[in-house]
Amino acid sequence: MRYARAVTATEWVGRVIDGRYVVEAIVGRGGMGVVLAARHKFTGARVALKMVRADLGLDAEIEGRFLAEARIPATIGHRSVVQTLDAGKTPEGELYLVMELLAGRSLRHDLMRGVGAPSVRRIGMELLDVLAAAHARGIVHRDVKPENVFLVEPDASVKLLDFGITKVLAGPRSILPRTAAGVLLGTIQYMAPEQLADARGVDARADLWAVSVILYEALAGRRPHRATTTEEMFAALVKGEPDPIRLAMPSAPPEIDAFFVRALAREPEHRFQSAG
Repeated sequence: MRYARAVTATEWVGRVIDGRYVVEAIVGRGGMGVVLAARHKFTGARVALKMVRADLGLDAEIEGRFLAEARIPATIGHRSVVQTLDAGKTPEGELYLVMELLAGRSLRHDLMRGVGAPSVRRIGMELLDVLAAAHARGIVHRDVKPENVFLVEPDASVKLLDFGITKVLAGPRSILPRTAAGVLLGTIQYMAPEQLADARGVDARADLWAVSVILYEALAGRRPHRATTTEEMFAALVKGEPDPIRLAMPSAPPEIDAFFVRALAREPEHRFQSAG
C-alpha cells in the first residue's frame, strides 16, 4: 500500500503493522508520513506509530534520519522528550517508530486561542530545560516550532517531538546522514537567519532563536517578522529586524522588550548563548 492513497481512517483502521500493532485511528499527518494510534496485539498496550511514507523511496538519507529519530530521544534521556519504545521495518519495507501515545494538544492549538503570561513562562522554562539537556549532549533539534511542542494532559506539561532533522555536534554522528549543501531544513517562520544560509553550520543558538519566536508569538499573538509569502519571510529574516514586542503588547515592561531584542538578534553571537 502506498501512503499517497492511505490517507483515510478506513484505509488504516484494523491494519496490523509488522504482525504486532493493530491500528485504531489516524492521529496526525505530515510530509514524511502518518502518525497512528495503535494497540499492541499481544500486550494490549496503546502506542503511537509513526510510519514513513513508502513513496519517498526510503533512500539512505531518509533511513538515516529515521534511525536518528529512533535513537536520539533515548540519548537525551529527559522527561520532556517523547519516548521511543520500538522501531522496525515491515515485511513490505515500511519503516515505523513506536512511541508513547500522548493525550493532549500541540502548542499551536493554544496559540490560536491565546496563552496567558504565566503559562507562557512555564512552557518556555520547560522547553528550555529539555533543550538544555539536548544541547549538553551535542544535539541541535533544528525544527522547534509550536507543532512540535506537545502539551500533555492533565497539567499541560511539555513534550518535545520530532527529531527527524536533528544535528549532532558531538558523539554518535554516525547515526545521522550528512545534510547536503543548499538543503533547507526546518520551518522557515521559526528558522534563525544562519539556518536559512546553511543548516549544516548551525549550533544550539538556532534552537534558542526558535524558542524566542514561539515566546514572542505566545505573548504578542503574532510572530516578530511580518510577511505574507515565503519569499517575504526569507527576506525579513535575512535582512530585516523584528518588530519590538511593545508594538503588539504596549504593556510589555522594558525587561521583556530587552529580552526579545537580544533573543532575536540577527547575529548569533549577540543572542543568548545557552538555554541556561
